[in-house]
Amino acid sequence: HPTTWQMMRGLLDVPLAGCSVLDVGCGTGVLAITAKKLGADRVVAFDIDEWSYKNTLSNLDRNDLTSDIESFQGTIHSAELHRQTFDIILANINRNILMAEMDEYASKCNGMGHLLLSGFYRQDCEEITSKAISAGFTLKTAAFREDWACLMFVKKF
Repeated sequence: HPTTWQMMRGLLDVPLAGCSVLDVGCGTGVLAITAKKLGADRVVAFDIDEWSYKNTLSNLDRNDLTSDIESFQGTIHSAELHRQTFDIILANINRNILMAEMDEYASKCNGMGHLLLSGFYRQDCEEITSKAISAGFTLKTAAFREDWACLMFVKKF
């Protein structure tokens, strides 16, 4: 899908070596797997959907990463994430969820950390960017494929 392609492409532009990564709404786990294979030190992936969680576990097993990537079924508010922060947060979800959870992403993102978002259309960029800026992020890059958008932000502090 164009959004997954853009997120994977965005991961190539972020220094991952030694970083911690949170994959929000991980789906199949492909972004978590990519982050780990590109050098991320610690990767946590979760999805609210049971099928997605089980699919992620299956894909982690296929890639011999079951013990290298933490995975759980839950939400951004789950106990597994309590008081944890990350250098890079990935969220390839729909606009409404991204907007609703932006403050949570900010609270879980380390200072000068990266937030990479996709799963929404080009026309949603202004609203999402405005919300991210109000949460303490600065827009770094914007990319488009077909009618889909991908935005990369850096946390200001």
